[in-house]
Amino acid sequence: MKDGRGRQYGGYNGIIGELDFLQELRERAHDLIADLDETVLNTEHDGHTIQHLFSHMMSAEVKWFSQLLRQTTTILPTTVETLDQYTRMALASFDLGDKCEIGPFKTIGDIVRHLQWHWTYHSGQIGLIRRALGQTYKWNFDQ
Repeated sequence: MKDGRGRQYGGYNGIIGELDFLQELRERAHDLIADLDETVLNTEHDGHTIQHLFSHMMSAEVKWFSQLLRQTTTILPTTVETLDQYTRMALASFDLGDKCEIGPFKTIGDIVRHLQWHWTYHSGQIGLIRRALGQTYKWNFDQ
């Protein structure tokens, strides 16, 4: 197995800008699945389903921030909007440069940047599964 390039995070755009970008990534992922019916969402392709990947992204974000807040029980948000509210509330008293020791992360910014990468990575997987299942999608830029 190839040992991948180490992740490097930095050059933050302030916490509001980074959280706004994270929400944009969530909304892009949601848009990718919003028109799909339950059958397509739960059809397995190469060991994955679209629903499982989307749920994984939602729960992973909650997991990292619940560890930061030292919460033992957390209700999983059901929409990208409620996840955004949860994350912004969780980070309300923090700054991106604040130190932490959670998993491999050393700062709050590391967690936020990892989540941005995580949403992007799995959105690509969802896009490929969607295409493999015959569900077309056209990416667009704002006009």
